[in-house]
Amino acid sequence: MGAIFRLASAHADCSYSRLARLCEMTPSRVSQYAKGTMRVRDQRVFERVADGLRIPGGMLGLARRPWEVRTQTRSSNGRQDALHCSAGRFR
Repeated sequence: MGAIFRLASAHADCSYSRLARLCEMTPSRVSQYAKGTMRVRDQRVFERVADGLRIPGGMLGLARRPWEVRTQTRSSNGRQDALHCSAGRFR
């Protein structure tokens, strides 16, 4: 989990605060995972990270996420629901 947050922070120029909001956790928790001082012990954390950052479930050892099917067929409004970063912000 720490590697995911470190990569998102470094390569997408996204703050831990922003990552925390996307993954429904506190910035201090994201920092602890990124630094390796805390390990994930609950599958729901993996699910929130997968959903918040739009990481396919299979990449985190999870079942396909509900939005993965929608991404392949496009949502009804034509919006692609994949992880993107623009100017340091995920959308």
